[in-house]
Formats: sequence, structure tokens, C-alpha cells
Amino acid sequence: MHHNKTDIQGATDWVNDNHKEFEAKFMDLYENKIPKFGEPVDTELVRYVDGLANWVRAVEQWGFESERYFGKKGPEIGKSMVGDAVAKGTHGRYRPPARRRFFAVNPEIRWC
Repeated sequence: MHHNKTDIQGATDWVNDNHKEFEAKFMDLYENKIPKFGEPVDTELVRYVDGLANWVRAVEQWGFESERYFGKKGPEIGKSMVGDAVAKGTHGRYRPPARRRFFAVNPEIRWC
């Protein structure tokens, strides 16, 4: 935040924008640019890349289903992607003053 001279919402927007960009790049590579080497390597490579995609998606889903980041409102927030950030270790008791559109924010972290 300090490096980019922004606040929590600006940092969150930056993370969200970069996430969308990386996701679009991954999907383009996945759908159009996986090289062909012949069998059985082609099948193994597709399976491996599928595993990478599923791993990332599973971690994201876990973040909403567990109470670690968003308290008991995780599933609701996961659907709308709008909610209050939960400070680490508070298990849903701390709420910042404003609602934010976010990817995952801990307002108590000071980024260098």
C-alpha cells in the first residue's frame, strides 16, 4: 500500500485486478496453448494443468467456507464478493467501518 500510495480499498482493487488478469492469462494458455507432445504425455500434461486449476480454485473456495477470513458470512460473501474484512485472529468479531469489494483483506497488515 505504501509503495503504491493507496489505502486498503485501493490495494484490494489492485489485487482483484491482478487476479482477473492472471486468471484470463491462465485460461487462454489452458484453452489454446498447451503444447502437444504426443501420448501419453499429452494426457498427463492436461491432467497436471487441471490439477493446478483445481488447486487454486479449492484454496479460494476454502477461504469462503472456513470461518478464518470472513467469519460465518463466508458463503454469502463468496457469492457476492462484497463484505467486511475480518482481522486475523478475531473470528468474525472485528468489522471495519465500511463495506468493501474485496478479494481477501486483512486491515491490520501493514504492507511495505
